[in-house]
Amino acid sequence: MDITIEDLGFKLVPSKPQENSNIALIYTRAMLLSRLFILTKLLEFHRSNNSTNFTPMQWLLMQLLQLQIHDEDFWISIASDFYNLDPLCQDELVTEFIKKFQSFVPDQKQLPIAIDESQSAIE
Repeated sequence: MDITIEDLGFKLVPSKPQENSNIALIYTRAMLLSRLFILTKLLEFHRSNNSTNFTPMQWLLMQLLQLQIHDEDFWISIASDFYNLDPLCQDELVTEFIKKFQSFVPDQKQLPIAIDESQSAIE
């Protein structure tokens, strides 16, 4: 089950576009941070075990088919840990996770991130 912005206690108001944008940005950053956090942990694990069998395809499938891994959408619970952070702290964490990612796979030019929660976030 996907969670919406309203489920998090936020209410979008048509007459307040800037406030709506700020809420959506915080929500999107939290979703991004959940992906970057788990990706960093997976890469750390595979690096420490000298394993090279974790592929971008596996990462993409893990993001899109999370219910095949767990009976609930674990991205929601992970992202909820990042929702209440100050936006500057969120930005710093994004930068930190990207630097870690680059240190693990310096030749990787792109980072496949799939955020399917955004569909229900705008309903």
